[in-house]
Amino acid sequence: MTEEGIDITVTSPRLLTTGDVMQADVVITMGCGDACPLFPGKRYEDGELDEPVGSAGPAPARR
Repeated sequence: MTEEGIDITVTSPRLLTTGDVMQADVVITMGCGDACPLFPGKRYEDGELDEPVGSAGPAPARR
């Protein structure tokens, strides 16, 4: 992100809450398809991430 001028050194990931989603205009998911809950009235876009170069395939899902 530094290359794009965005400092995330003091930021850590967190789970989104229902309130976060309710305040959003667009919900972007990353390959969860039907596993993600749907909220009426929200626009959804699903993105997919390529596997890293040299990987042996998809990594196991973490829960």
